[in-house]
Amino acid sequence: MEKYRQLLKDSITDQLNEWNARESVAEGDVFLFFHKLKGTAATVGLTDWEDHLQEGLSTLSRSSERSLSDEELNRWLEPFRQLQSGSDSEESTLTDREEHDDDSLLILMIQEETQMAEQSRKEIESYGIQVITAFSVQKGVELLYRFSPSTIVADFETIEHEGTTASKRQLFEKASQDFIPVVYLTNQSEDRDKIKAYEEGASDYLVRPVAIDVFIAILANRMMFRSRVQKALTLDELTGALNRGMLNNRIQDLVRGNRRKGESGWSFVMLDLDFFKRVNDQYGHATGDEVLQAFVKVCKKEAEGTGDVFRYGGEEFSLLLFTDDRQAVERVLDAIRERMDDTVFYSGSDTFQVTFSAGVHINSGSETDAKRIIESADEALYSAKHFGRNQTVFSEDLTKRQALVRTIRILLVDDDPLIRSLAEEELSAIMHIDNLPVTFQAFEDGRSFRDASWYQPEDYFVILLDGYLPDIDGFDLLQSLRQTYKTENMVISMVTARNADEDVMHALENGADDYITKPFSAPQLAARVKKMASRAFQLTGR
Repeated sequence: MEKYRQLLKDSITDQLNEWNARESVAEGDVFLFFHKLKGTAATVGLTDWEDHLQEGLSTLSRSSERSLSDEELNRWLEPFRQLQSGSDSEESTLTDREEHDDDSLLILMIQEETQMAEQSRKEIESYGIQVITAFSVQKGVELLYRFSPSTIVADFETIEHEGTTASKRQLFEKASQDFIPVVYLTNQSEDRDKIKAYEEGASDYLVRPVAIDVFIAILANRMMFRSRVQKALTLDELTGALNRGMLNNRIQDLVRGNRRKGESGWSFVMLDLDFFKRVNDQYGHATGDEVLQAFVKVCKKEAEGTGDVFRYGGEEFSLLLFTDDRQAVERVLDAIRERMDDTVFYSGSDTFQVTFSAGVHINSGSETDAKRIIESADEALYSAKHFGRNQTVFSEDLTKRQALVRTIRILLVDDDPLIRSLAEEELSAIMHIDNLPVTFQAFEDGRSFRDASWYQPEDYFVILLDGYLPDIDGFDLLQSLRQTYKTENMVISMVTARNADEDVMHALENGADDYITKPFSAPQLAARVKKMASRAFQLTGR
């Protein structure tokens, strides 16, 4: 870390020398200097300037081209002048952080008041529990469906005052279906509010102030209970399909030779509803749930007596068919496809239809690696999607060229070379996330990122985007990403050194999935990236 501290000091000195040679320095240039420095300095353990930098970010204007007077410039730059003379007598305080990350824990916080949300997030994350934040009930529902959190922590007043009847009902119905506890925090201690909260489905109703250690103990208790309930269940409650745990157990039985009488070979099928995210986005999650239920009903009907139906995750399902006859497998899948072709869904005055892609691995008994069987069918499924969707691909038909290997691409866009160097050192060391290969690439400005050929439609992306870039506004770049690319395979996190409410709100309102406030430790950043990728892309166990 000392190497990075010295590099930062050298960078500051170079910037001051450059400004000394100028006739004038613009206010916006000093703002960008402070923004870059605030995140980087604390990240490498130089915390002495933190209050001064925060004051500058609150006072200076990024968009101002006004030349600062000598008096103003000296005021803002005085704390750094000692570096030019080589004097650095004050020892910087290193920020020690304990790492307690647990990949199984994720809190969804719903709180419309940004300062309170940020304070609560920091307190909870100090215990190693990651938090994602929604400033509205509608956004909370969206994140609930996407990330399947361990627990929901919701501000009672936000839910009551901001949420519509429909959004509240959707929130609690989904939480109930997935056995996700809802913990209310509130300033209201009236009994009528407590009764209403518990009738709606809340697990807890906690009146502020609540000691943080007590609060964490409550959250841990609720998450432990949910874990036990999940393990006890065998059915996916929404669709009625057998769940993922049952699938894993059944495959293990099959590869060990524990088959039903008369069984020899068998087939594993991966199914994925095409463009399902569009259904949720255009018609709502309630309609999306109806589609999932209808699809499982069709699969059960056509596979009856031949195999079992499982929900793999999200809009992905699996079939275990107790035959290694390719034609028999094709008959089942063709029958499902014909039934889906005849099925029309309704949403208000709109009608639509849904197709699916399938990947098949036929096992005549020679393959005993359950993981490889799943991967083989998954590769065939991805090939079906990549080459047009609404089709079935058998793994035995794949050439090496067709067998696509998806990659998780981590992209960092930040004009600070130290941040890029620190991040690269940690993130480039991530070789795999849930068995998928990982690559890392950094860009020094928005234009080089925008113009580079980094996008591959078959891959997953985690994009860390600095909100303040020297050439292109980071928020404009965020909007451009959402409008240009298929973003269901993207997680975009805005990175900022300012804790300003408007920055956080602006990021989330314009399509950011998450935001990261500098300073951060590189190990914490890596852990956050891995967790977000695994949950957002539903990779765990694949």
